[in-house]
Amino acid sequence: MTLPAGAGEPALRWPGGRDGDPAELIDGSGSRLFLVVTDGLAHGWAGHGADRLLERLASGGPTALVHLLPPYLRHGTSLFPFRAQLDAGGFGAPNRRFRLRPPLGAHDPVRPLPEPGAMAKGASAPGLRTPVVDGPRAAAAAVRRFRSLASPLARQLAVLLALAPIDFAVIDELRDLALPDAGPEHLAEVMMGGLIDWDTGAEGGPDFADDIREALLATSTRTQLARTVGLLAELRSGQGHGARLRAALHELALFTSQSSVSTAVREAPARVRRSRERTAPRW
Repeated sequence: MTLPAGAGEPALRWPGGRDGDPAELIDGSGSRLFLVVTDGLAHGWAGHGADRLLERLASGGPTALVHLLPPYLRHGTSLFPFRAQLDAGGFGAPNRRFRLRPPLGAHDPVRPLPEPGAMAKGASAPGLRTPVVDGPRAAAAAVRRFRSLASPLARQLAVLLALAPIDFAVIDELRDLALPDAGPEHLAEVMMGGLIDWDTGAEGGPDFADDIREALLATSTRTQLARTVGLLAELRSGQGHGARLRAALHELALFTSQSSVSTAVREAPARVRRSRERTAPRW
């Protein structure tokens, strides 16, 4: 499913790249059950298109929204989460209508329950907005904000990722090797933590915003960085990135001199690129 922001309409994505209308899912019998599975990060979940999508599906059968992220992360998504209690019409009554009320003991007069069809009252996920980073000082402030809200495992994972390319095969292997207790939810914390520029990668994909990598690495120690670079060099999916990075950092004497970590990391990507150019096949 594609759920665009703004005035765009939701669209199905069929195998083979064919687009479709959500009405194709509705057969008129009312016998289908619709489960809308999402991480809630798309900006479109904060718009009127989400209301229209769910209303259309609900008119064709029982519909539920299944959130992939754990509850403690949902406040940072584009959905508008709130706690509530649903009551059926009575004992044994068909669940065609529900009564919505605050959960017992959790009534909050400051945040009353919204009216039905309130998806458009939400705000788009803040972590997917382009971060405003105009220098090392701003990058350090962004990292401090992230670390003040993130779980311990997410903070450790962010440092690992600061040395690795944003490639999910590499990330999964590195996470399994170095932080086996970290799960997808901790990766989600990093990716939606206000550190990522989603349009600056080598092929238009996500990457850390300018100066964010250096700011993250400055929160670690040289021993930890050396261990991480060594692990990265051994990854099957790293395509030699870790070995090239280790060689680049070794040239800068990161592990034996007093040169700063930030200077080494800032210069290492250029050295890695030059190493790739020297070893790339020529056709």
